[in-house]
Amino acid sequence: MMSKKFIKLLFSLLVIFWLVPNAFAADILHRLTHGDQYALALGSVLSSDDRTLVIEVKKVISGKRVSSPVRVATPGRAVDLKAGDHVVISLEKKGAKFKLKWGVFKVSPGEISTLKVLAGPLPAADLAALQRYINSGGKAKNFYFIENKVFLRNPDGTSTQIYPLAGQKPGAKLPATLQ
Repeated sequence: MMSKKFIKLLFSLLVIFWLVPNAFAADILHRLTHGDQYALALGSVLSSDDRTLVIEVKKVISGKRVSSPVRVATPGRAVDLKAGDHVVISLEKKGAKFKLKWGVFKVSPGEISTLKVLAGPLPAADLAALQRYINSGGKAKNFYFIENKVFLRNPDGTSTQIYPLAGQKPGAKLPATLQ
């Protein structure tokens, strides 16, 4: 009699676990690199105030096309920006208007394959991973973390440590190059 109750209980638990859908967590880095925004765009700041950024879009790294210039509503300044600064910006579109989604990141001028992330609302390790993602044109995105280290899993199954680099302390500012 006890075994029938135990079997029924076990069966009930198995059914419950089978019916409950999987829930996946995602941090901001994952959302930035896996398309959880209308567009992730590279551009330069035309004007900036506490509520609005006007960006000349030069390239969409991932997501949908964005006409230039784009006016972006912001909840406040996450990074101190002025006209002429180069940025990578996560955009969300509501109707015909754009708003800031996951952040705006100040970057160096230059080609997408060599630009550097200079500032943004993420820890240094995440900024290093985001920089690698941007430099790859949105292709490199299989990052994983072990303690304070960031690795990129390559298509051939090997891994490359991208942060910190040799001689660099975890939490330090990004180096001049992350190649």
